[in-house]
Amino acid sequence: MSLRGTTKIVKSILETNKQARNSDAYLYIEVCKAINPQAIHKPFVEVLADLKAYNLPSIETVGRCRRKVVENNPELAGSSEVEAGRTLKETEFREYARQVMV
Repeated sequence: MSLRGTTKIVKSILETNKQARNSDAYLYIEVCKAINPQAIHKPFVEVLADLKAYNLPSIETVGRCRRKVVENNPELAGSSEVEAGRTLKETEFREYARQVMV
């Protein structure tokens, strides 16, 4: 699955599913259902071990696509509480990354 294709799917899901706006895990499940519904019925470890075989993107890719979609469509962001938590985690990670790089 291409990044453009994944981004289109993510945007479509965010437009119609408010729960997906607040949870990357839930969004990922919905993306997997849209791309390969049969993968949802397979053991998690099997699917995760071979995403390519199931034509599925990584959860990191879906998260990046969500951030890009929200950057261009702020109305598709999560609730204010969820967005505040995401901002806090991003700030914490940036601080951690600065410390590790030193």
